Amino acid sequence: MSRDQSADLQVKAEATGETPRGWAWAIYLDADQTLIARSRSLYWSRQEAQDAGGDAAASVRRNLQRRMPASSRYGAALTQDGNRFSQDSAP
Repeated sequence: MSRDQSADLQVKAEATGETPRGWAWAIYLDADQTLIARSRSLYWSRQEAQDAGGDAAASVRRNLQRRMPASSRYGAALTQDGNRFSQDSAP
C-alpha cells in the first residue's frame, strides 16, 4: 500500500478473483478507511493496479482541493462526520 503524504488518501491494489484481469485499485480516506473510489477489475498485475490507483488518487486530491478547501465549512466536514463527501451535515 502506498500512502499519499499531501492528502489523507491511501491507494491499495486489491485482488478481485476475476479472470483474466484480477486486480483493481481502491482509494480510501484517512485511517478509518472510508472508501472513496474503486476501479473495475482491469489490471493484469498488482503493480499495474497500484500505479493506476496512484494516478486516480492524484486526480481525486486535485478535485477535492479545488472544490472543498480545508478552510471551508464543507472541506472541514470531510473529516468531521461519517457522511464524507456529502453536504448534508453543512447548514
